[in-house]
Amino acid sequence: MDNVVGYIESHYTEDINLNLLARKFNYSSSYLSKLFKTELGINFYEYLTRYRLIYAIKDLTNSELKVSDIAFRNGFSDVKSFNSMFKKHFQQTPSVYRKQVNKDLKIIDKKFKDNLSFEDEKNIKSLLRDLALHDKKSSELENPCSTCLARGYEQKYNGLVKNIKEILPN
Repeated sequence: MDNVVGYIESHYTEDINLNLLARKFNYSSSYLSKLFKTELGINFYEYLTRYRLIYAIKDLTNSELKVSDIAFRNGFSDVKSFNSMFKKHFQQTPSVYRKQVNKDLKIIDKKFKDNLSFEDEKNIKSLLRDLALHDKKSSELENPCSTCLARGYEQKYNGLVKNIKEILPN
């Protein structure tokens, strides 16, 4: 199954169907269909569609390509099927999604930049440059987990569980 999924992930932009995969991996199409359902919990076509939509969303968000170009670029046979599948999964058309995401991202980006002081921006750029060039030793970088609140909550939770066990009779 890993090989079949790997093939889909490498060739999702191409015209793939269950019969082609079954022949390629020496299965019957009915057996492969059942394998998808039992191993992944969804049928082949749904898996392929979802995988294609992942990349279509990236294109909608990060490019100015036309919706039709995005559809074809990500393996959909036509714009109508792309729109239909997109609407089925996200309850809106790709165009509406793109406008919404771009608008929201622009607002977030503007707020982030407005709240960023010149000194903050300079420090961030310096840190990113250092990380990109691997100039800093990993020990010099602050581990984000050390400042995370999860450890504190985990300790409190374990303490509560311990207290409850002490109160309850065995």
